[in-house]
Amino acid sequence: MRFPGRELLVNVHSLQLRGEPAGDAGFEVETLAPLVVRTGHDARRDVLVTNRTARAEVLISNGELSAAVVDGSGGVVGRFVGPHCLARKGFEVGPQESRSVPVLIGTASVVPELGYGVPPGEWGLVVELDTEGGRLMLASSLRITITP
Repeated sequence: MRFPGRELLVNVHSLQLRGEPAGDAGFEVETLAPLVVRTGHDARRDVLVTNRTARAEVLISNGELSAAVVDGSGGVVGRFVGPHCLARKGFEVGPQESRSVPVLIGTASVVPELGYGVPPGEWGLVVELDTEGGRLMLASSLRITITP
């Protein structure tokens, strides 16, 4: 958001979540440690991605998966809004295997009423799993604590 007028500068893509539920597609994402991030800051944390299908999948990223902070109704309230590296990096997850994958968590607010950073408290985190085949899945059962 611009200061002091609080005009939102993110595109519509930042405010929406697209894709099928990861669980329905045979994927699970879980935390390796509690997710704690300071308000208005970003962090890189590893999550465990499990492929319950019978085929290998390659998760496409720029070195870390994207994520969005969501409220209790699933609406996006925060993201990483800085520049992204454009290098393409794949993480292969074999059938019936699990793999630790880094995720970028941003707590910059995309809701002007909340201010410039997502307020401290308990929130949800949706991790986007983008596959080499063009399939987008959303894993949304993670909890994140945002601190002052």
